[in-house]
Amino acid sequence: GVAVTPDGQGVYVANVNGNTVSVLDTATNTVVAAIPVGAGPVAFGQFIGTVSASAPAVVTTVPVGQPAPTVPVTTTIFVQALTPMTLAFIANFNSYDVSVVDTTTNTVVAMVDVEVEPAGIAVSPSTSRVYVGSAGGNITVIDTTTNTVVATVPAGDRLRGVAVTPDGSRVYAASNFGPVSVIDTATNTVIATVDVGDSPFGVAVNPDGTRVYVTNRFDNTVLVVDTASNTVVATVGVGISPVGVAVHPNGSRVYVANDGSDTVSVVDTASNTVVATVGVGSFPSGVAVAPDGSRVYVANFGSDTVSVLDAATNLVIATVEVGGSPSGVSVTPDGSRVYVANRNSSTVSVLDTVTNTVIATVPVGASPVNFGQFIGTVLVATSVPVLVQTLLPLVPVDPVDLFQQQVDALNQGDVAGVLATLADDAVLLSLFCQPCSGREAIQRNIEFQVANQFHLTLTRIGSFDINGSVRHRDIVANTAVGQLEVRGDVFRAPGFQRVVGSFLVLVRGDKITFSRITLDPSDPETAAFLAFIQARSQ
Repeated sequence: GVAVTPDGQGVYVANVNGNTVSVLDTATNTVVAAIPVGAGPVAFGQFIGTVSASAPAVVTTVPVGQPAPTVPVTTTIFVQALTPMTLAFIANFNSYDVSVVDTTTNTVVAMVDVEVEPAGIAVSPSTSRVYVGSAGGNITVIDTTTNTVVATVPAGDRLRGVAVTPDGSRVYAASNFGPVSVIDTATNTVIATVDVGDSPFGVAVNPDGTRVYVTNRFDNTVLVVDTASNTVVATVGVGISPVGVAVHPNGSRVYVANDGSDTVSVVDTASNTVVATVGVGSFPSGVAVAPDGSRVYVANFGSDTVSVLDAATNLVIATVEVGGSPSGVSVTPDGSRVYVANRNSSTVSVLDTVTNTVIATVPVGASPVNFGQFIGTVLVATSVPVLVQTLLPLVPVDPVDLFQQQVDALNQGDVAGVLATLADDAVLLSLFCQPCSGREAIQRNIEFQVANQFHLTLTRIGSFDINGSVRHRDIVANTAVGQLEVRGDVFRAPGFQRVVGSFLVLVRGDKITFSRITLDPSDPETAAFLAFIQARSQ
């Protein structure tokens, strides 16, 4: 193998029989040095490159009997930084969109088109996802990092209340004319339905995710659903035409807004009985509890007010005038602000919880409704992707190494992987494919081990050589939570049977959401595929 230095002043030649690398001066065309290396050096390709002085050097030593590693390859990685922000997502019933409100500035920072007549909305507490229920019967899934729609899930006609479990794994959506649908957020599919009567409306989940509370307007009840079995385990009679529902942060109480009796029912969750009934404004609709559990906020649709309840005494301690026909209400994670969606004035009123006064009014889309917890701290892309140059060295696989064991355990054509945090700013991605031969191997939602939370958006562009006994390592510095995409071409290293192909892997959270490996020609000998890419900032 032969390669030229970036400045053109030197040529390096790998001497397979001499176990050396000769260095030639291009000005005189003479050998100026001979560098002893390992046995039988093979270097096909451009094996010289420039790396950052601050980045540690990578030295690969190949044990006797192992195939020689291929030449390091330079490629490109884009790293997208993400920042946590507390946002309010406002479902606009008549304009078919969602207004994204920055709670720091009380300004609309984005608009996301959704389906017809959105009403129920919930921010996932553990993932960067927002779930919006619409009259058309679909749940629209919004990625908060980009404020784009990433999935649409059929979940029943005229959806109303929507709630997410604390771990973000399940969404419960109430259809106004049918059951409650249970959605697996990893696959965005309905995995169960729960019969809760003819007119379910509001939905709330308790803090440990074991119970879901659903209001039924026709039956004047709240149904208690066991999330382990997705069955109704209790039915509680409340006021007339219950709509909104919220759970106390300690899980001991459930608050139900009854728009037909102008009351709030307080339910004891241990006995599933009503322990108090509180008179509020006209046609109470939405209800929310402060994070510390001290206050309950009720949006009174008919009187254009918010009632503030003391949770310890179950008494109304303040009534705040807001916009026209308030329907949805939610509290910021720090408890300092309450946001109220005013349907008839197309605004959001912002309340200071210390003074119980309106301190801001935010214009949004047409007729905001917002049944559900619509405020959350999510990750947002705040900068353009950063271009990072990378160096890709290959190292041999240890037969007893964990990665090799996982490869050996795979079935034909399967793809699996491990994502491990090596340091605060570094991530190791390991992908495996046990002999994929003569066909395209495609899988979705593959189990993916996560050793620690990872934060990155990565795109790999380029091609490289591998063989059945080497792997790439992929370490991305200065990472940020997001998604990972790896693309490239794969084939055997020189001196081994050539198997040409390509691969694409998409990772989100703890799942490889999509993977494809294509090999050509159609009937080669089987080839083990292991992709590890090492990335270091230049």
